[in-house]
Amino acid sequence: MEEALTYTLDVDIQPKVLKVGDSVTIMVKVENANKPIKAVYATVPEYGIWKQLTPANSGYYRGFETVPWGAPSGTYNLQVYAIDENNKKGPVKVVQVTIG
Repeated sequence: MEEALTYTLDVDIQPKVLKVGDSVTIMVKVENANKPIKAVYATVPEYGIWKQLTPANSGYYRGFETVPWGAPSGTYNLQVYAIDENNKKGPVKVVQVTIG
């Protein structure tokens, strides 16, 4: 049986409180991965938002997005995860994002 992908994720989102039209930066640090990482994703699946992050420095991945103009105020669950070279998904880290 193939070993499952494991790692730890540190997720930083700037700015901390968002407004519609804001530019958002997502920075993810992947540490302690037991396999090579093929890609890192950030998603809000219930709204159809999927973003593959770009490799930055060693172990870091970065993404830029704009808060949609029609986005209602509230708190959303951003899901962040990595996949291995066989496209197997690792653990999901859920980060709450607030649009004010």
